[in-house]
Amino acid sequence: MLYRRVALGALRYDQTYKIAADYKLTLQFLKGEKALKVPFPLCLFESGGVSQRRVLQGRCEQFVIRREVKACSFVLNVLIFVAQTASYTLRHYCPALYWLLRQGGNKAPVTRQT
Repeated sequence: MLYRRVALGALRYDQTYKIAADYKLTLQFLKGEKALKVPFPLCLFESGGVSQRRVLQGRCEQFVIRREVKACSFVLNVLIFVAQTASYTLRHYCPALYWLLRQGGNKAPVTRQT
């Protein structure tokens, strides 16, 4: 995401979150501002970063952040956490099925990093 500096105001990264500080900043920002979605990538991320190596910690931080900023109900927060965990588990242990389901039944891609 790109942010207008003036639109961020006093918002800053909460460094108590080692993985999801950007997630919290974005949730807080989107509560007060409108976002513009563009139909093309602004940047590409290299795989293998800390959020991919410490998935459970990142998901737990996101769960706490959603509760802290009141982004959704407790039940929805739990459902999001369960869905994310199930998705990661399926992708990790059965990538062909994961990609088949993700693409709505189309043939799974041959070369995807998991």
